[in-house]
Amino acid sequence: MGKADETVDIAFNQEHDKLLSQKKMMKRMIKNLKEYGKALRVISTSHTVLGEGVATFYEPTNALYQVNLKNQQIIFDVDSARQNLEDAVDADIIVPMTAYIGQYNEIIVRCKERNRRRVDMDRFKAEVRDLTLHPPEKHPDKLPKAQRNYALAKAAFEELNTELLRDIPLLYADRLNFFDPCFATLIAAQTMYYTTAYNLFSDVANQLSHIDRTAVHRHPRVITENSAASKKVFSKDDGDIEAATSTYQAYNTNTAVPLNTPPPSSGGGLYGGRSPAPQAHPAPGGYGGAPPQNNNAPGGGYGGAPPQHNNAPGGGYGGAPPQHNNAPGGYGAPQAAPSGRSLPTPGPRLGVPGRPSNPPAVVRQPQARALYPFQAGGPQELSFNPGEMLTIHKQSGDWWEAESNGRRGLIPANYVQLV
Repeated sequence: MGKADETVDIAFNQEHDKLLSQKKMMKRMIKNLKEYGKALRVISTSHTVLGEGVATFYEPTNALYQVNLKNQQIIFDVDSARQNLEDAVDADIIVPMTAYIGQYNEIIVRCKERNRRRVDMDRFKAEVRDLTLHPPEKHPDKLPKAQRNYALAKAAFEELNTELLRDIPLLYADRLNFFDPCFATLIAAQTMYYTTAYNLFSDVANQLSHIDRTAVHRHPRVITENSAASKKVFSKDDGDIEAATSTYQAYNTNTAVPLNTPPPSSGGGLYGGRSPAPQAHPAPGGYGGAPPQNNNAPGGGYGGAPPQHNNAPGGGYGGAPPQHNNAPGGYGAPQAAPSGRSLPTPGPRLGVPGRPSNPPAVVRQPQARALYPFQAGGPQELSFNPGEMLTIHKQSGDWWEAESNGRRGLIPANYVQLV
């Protein structure tokens, strides 16, 4: 097909393959170093989250509260040591290695030029051979011209080929001379990081050394062994109450109790039943009796309020205040707000005959405890110290509006823990 014979240099090809393999190893090393830094950041974030979780167990009155604060500070200091390690790896290993790989890239470019020159040389060589075997009668100058081109192409190829055969082995042999300082830097930076972490956490470990860590496997049960929840309350036959105490009575959910059904005793009504008729001496309210029908009737509603005078009995758990002096608590008292959050003000409830409406809920401002020290960067921000309690007025994004000791301003949300 007239294809020119190719010049094959086995020694050069071997050196070229070693060069490409070494470059691949260096690029992989850079990738591994970056992945290592990323993994350290993940571990540091996990340390922070874990420390915040531990902090939720301890109040300022706990014996280990100060140790917990120390642990929070140590986590911050260990993260600073982690940042120093990552900076050292980046500045003293990754950046120099990236620059060093530039020599490999330059050699590769030269190898491409060598290949181009080899093709030209082989083409002119084939042309000289053809013209020598078959001299053209009409163009006798073609052979001398082809010979000149071949000589130039061969000289250019051999010059670059000689250079590459010298530089490629030199660069390959130099790899450890370059990488040894990188290896030493990595070990030194890791040693500094892990030594710092060990020394810092050892401080907390010493403060906890008096605690028997194996005690968690022998910790006794504290709740009731045979719970009243396992006792049978209703009979299977007629639905009558089989067991009752002076503190509560159960409502039969299987058989509805009519509203005009009198209670079994002179106390408050059944859970959901109607209260008894007025007595000469009012009886105390039951757990969840219906509201009274007149001023002297006892028995709170769903959780009556504490009495307002000596003649009115107490209601159930957590009731709203009475509506007048002689009546006990009414129906539907507000629930306590969950920790760190306020309940929204409820809307009007549907009326129940003979029962007063809900009073408005009392909203409590959320409280938060400072986990880290914070110094305000301007008049709009609020400074605080670890363990300080703050009232949260507004939670929005990364900065909340808070108040402490009469001072009010913005605080970073991730520096505090809602309680």
